[in-house]
Amino acid sequence: MNWQHFLDEFLTVLEQNSLEMNHQPARWQAGENELLLGLGNGLDNLQAGISLNQKGTPHKSVAEFAACADSQLSSIWQQKLAGKDIADLVYVIEDFSPDTCLGLILFWARVKAIGELPREWIDYSNRWESGDVKTTGKFEQSWGVLHSALAHYHLQPGNKREGFKDCLSLVLCALQQAADPAHLPELPSAAYQKALFQLRYEHQEYEKALQHGLSIQLAVPMAGSPQRQLLVDAFINQEEIALGCAKYFLRNDSENTWRRQGFSLMALYPPRHWIPASLPE
Repeated sequence: MNWQHFLDEFLTVLEQNSLEMNHQPARWQAGENELLLGLGNGLDNLQAGISLNQKGTPHKSVAEFAACADSQLSSIWQQKLAGKDIADLVYVIEDFSPDTCLGLILFWARVKAIGELPREWIDYSNRWESGDVKTTGKFEQSWGVLHSALAHYHLQPGNKREGFKDCLSLVLCALQQAADPAHLPELPSAAYQKALFQLRYEHQEYEKALQHGLSIQLAVPMAGSPQRQLLVDAFINQEEIALGCAKYFLRNDSENTWRRQGFSLMALYPPRHWIPASLPE
């Protein structure tokens, strides 16, 4: 089976089955027939199930861990999943993030011994996980931004199983098109249309927030040279509506910042009963 056939098969399974999923961010141990995504100890081979988590390893993301884990570990995955397929597991997730979904797809590619995996997507996931919102694409062309808007929408109270399916569908469709994750074209996918709609809604709400938030310039100490100060734009606001892409909008806003380099510092707080964590009771 080659990469393209694998993607077609995965998408078919997704369309024909409602994958069993549990949103349990505090889980640590994987039970039999369970795959933990971004949770647990990825190097613990004694648990009944499998934890796909890069923490404690040299890898920078779940996606890189899934694609680049050593052959001994991938063999253990294959042994534990002998006779099982994508729809046979229970997926325990921390979130619907780009890295979670790409990591799951690459994990099954390793289990099924698919040879060549998309290195540019793995590198992108590493950058996105590190907080890079500058080199990961512009607004409606960025996989990370579109996916985050869609994931955030589905993490609100509602059908999380549908959200998991939508987010996986978005990644699979983009991979099928061999798209550049930083320059996504318009995709023939209902999940893509949902993501685009939600992203535009979030940007509209961000523009509203700018009207009543506080935009100021602050002199902050420079890293490694605290006696020197750098002037940066900062944004402080009461967060009426939580936005999945707020960080992207703020970091890349050259139009509404005095230095035209985006907001370098932001403080978003909930509407009521907010107490800074550093203050004593």
